[in-house]
Amino acid sequence: MKAYWTRIVLGAFVVFGIGLAVWFAVTRAKEQVHVVVESARPITIPIPFSIIPFRVDGEKYGAVHHVTFYRDAPKSVDHIVVQVKLADSVDAAQFKDCLLSLENVDNIDEHTTFDCLKRDTADTGLVQFGEVQLDPSGLMVPLLLTKSDVADLRHTDEVVLEQEQARMQAAEAEWAGDSARMAAEGLADSISIQVERLVDSLVTIKKVLRQEVRPPRPPKPTVKVEVQ
Repeated sequence: MKAYWTRIVLGAFVVFGIGLAVWFAVTRAKEQVHVVVESARPITIPIPFSIIPFRVDGEKYGAVHHVTFYRDAPKSVDHIVVQVKLADSVDAAQFKDCLLSLENVDNIDEHTTFDCLKRDTADTGLVQFGEVQLDPSGLMVPLLLTKSDVADLRHTDEVVLEQEQARMQAAEAEWAGDSARMAAEGLADSISIQVERLVDSLVTIKKVLRQEVRPPRPPKPTVKVEVQ
């Protein structure tokens, strides 16, 4: 019988754990929004499924893994690091003499390409504003951006920041609502499953108790037959 009660207790803990996980996910989402808007911590944007190829001078060499914006203040980006996963056949050493330039940071997509500039021929309209990390070797190559892009990143307009903050808060509310709805659906399913298991356990326990508590049946009377 101890095993049956153990199953019931474990089932209750599972239901409690699911509810706690939902609460933690929503709370963490709120904290993350405040971290992005109100602090100077880095902002990392992951690029899943290798959807943005790493192209140099129009030729593909791998995929962009993620982009990290390092800040020196909540409104100001100090530099950028683009992390790239090179294809197995690509040697990172071929880029060691390059200055990788990107002329438009606002429209990074599957068609984006970097330019490999030599140090003595770099455009004076470009300035270094970070690095491109080529993995798995870890080689760091200077990243050049246009002066206008750097100025925009260094000095974010207050109105733009407020608009971005409002957008993030709206996205947070939508995300939390969707997550809560999906989590509630999953929680309801989990509770339903646990209830079914508990009912099965209780039915089994009831049967066991009946067998243990039921008084033993009296022995059948023996009938003696006299033979004349």
